[in-house]
Amino acid sequence: MKSENKVLIVREGGWGAASEEDYDSFVRTLKRALLGAITESTDVVVEVVEDTQTAVASVDKHGRVSSTVLVFVSRSMIDKAREIKNRYPKMRVVVFTGLIPEEEIVIFSKNWIEGMRQIQQVVLDKF
Repeated sequence: MKSENKVLIVREGGWGAASEEDYDSFVRTLKRALLGAITESTDVVVEVVEDTQTAVASVDKHGRVSSTVLVFVSRSMIDKAREIKNRYPKMRVVVFTGLIPEEEIVIFSKNWIEGMRQIQQVVLDKF
């Protein structure tokens, strides 16, 4: 049976001094990490798509918005991420960024904290 759960990693975008290879490397690492965490019981398909248009087309075809996670790998895609989240409110939309934009609120789950270093980075990174 084909999985109804899907993670779409959108390769589009770029910011600052990061090169195309930096982004490609991060996408490969991200996909490998996600695939390494998937078990038979989680039943998730992980796909890399080149752009937002392809991701949206896949979501529309898939039709199961609440079982889709859309992942962007650049802060340059924040506006597009918000647009998609407004279009599909039940979808989880994630943006990975090297730097947190100053105008954004940082929301970080306590459940994600694995050690003091993460707490320090989230709170003290500004200084």
